[in-house]
Amino acid sequence: MSLQLSYSQQEGLEGFLRSNISTEDTIKLAKTVLNLSFKYASEAREALVNKGGSLQNILGRRLVLKTLLQDYATNNNLKPPATATKDQLIDLLGKHWEESSMIVPVNEPPSSSSSREIQQYSQQEEQIVHYSDEDEAQNLAMGFCDVFFSSFHPANFTTDLFFDDCVFSLRINPGNHVEEIHGSSRITSRLYSMVQEDEIILTANPDSVNGMVESHGCLGVLVEGTLHSPGATVGLFQQKCILAQDPHLQGTWRLQNIEIECLMK
Repeated sequence: MSLQLSYSQQEGLEGFLRSNISTEDTIKLAKTVLNLSFKYASEAREALVNKGGSLQNILGRRLVLKTLLQDYATNNNLKPPATATKDQLIDLLGKHWEESSMIVPVNEPPSSSSSREIQQYSQQEEQIVHYSDEDEAQNLAMGFCDVFFSSFHPANFTTDLFFDDCVFSLRINPGNHVEEIHGSSRITSRLYSMVQEDEIILTANPDSVNGMVESHGCLGVLVEGTLHSPGATVGLFQQKCILAQDPHLQGTWRLQNIEIECLMK
């Protein structure tokens, strides 16, 4: 068995760790597997996914209970046999993740339609947005915002929203705290940590969404909204981003650049 995880397996493993292993146990697991110490679970997950070796090497540890693997497989309709060993369950999950794909295309409809229709559905791990509008740029912007901000409630981010070389700039005021994160995997990890560790959720104001297709074909999106933590509104935000069409998937737009500026109370 190869020690190198495929892209799909990395995504599946990250999702499993995030949903099933506590923050404390994720950090302990990374310490066991990599002999490295981490302060944040998001950093530990990223290290496990990218440097932890095979799925057996990561999920075969005592911290990952067989019952967790069994329940995950059952909940994902993998129908594991009751007599399956832990190694067999890990192999089953690896095969499932390898065969699964996560796609978030923004499909451009016929221009003759004059009504806006957004239909979202989920089948296993697939999210697709279909819509139509005579105002193409605004329609694209609204469709993107629907997908992106719904990922905060609950946290459900996917790297398919981003090009691999996407750059995420996060600025928090007062204090002028600035982070710059490169790469789709690291960006999704940081967005997850915003929700799960920082306990910050972004809620967009639909009336503020402004989309513009630029001369070179990219889509610029500006949106504003409020920042929330459990039971409280804690600030405001402004988000600017640039999306481009993926030449390999017709009608699919992905993020090239995203900037979020937060003004905390």
